[in-house]
Amino acid sequence: MFDPRQKAIFEHYGLDHQLGKLVEEARELIEAAEAYRETKSPAAWPHLLEEFADVLNVGDQLVSHMGFWWLVEKIRDEKIERQLKRMAKEETCRKNDGSR
Repeated sequence: MFDPRQKAIFEHYGLDHQLGKLVEEARELIEAAEAYRETKSPAAWPHLLEEFADVLNVGDQLVSHMGFWWLVEKIRDEKIERQLKRMAKEETCRKNDGSR
């Protein structure tokens, strides 16, 4: 269920501002993910999680405003299925390479 507080935030700032916010938050998420990858430090987790939450919040606002939840869920499902097929193919290749 969509949180009505998200709608209030979106309506206050508008589409253009929130698209800019998404770009900003996505950059910050990338930086936080890179910092964690470099350090593998548990101390980096809080920042990574905070930036992830920011991206999800703005993403939720945009997708809800546009009315595309159903389409996003469909695309997510397709991407999951495609990745599972890739993984199965990789495993088959790995098994075939190991049996030579």
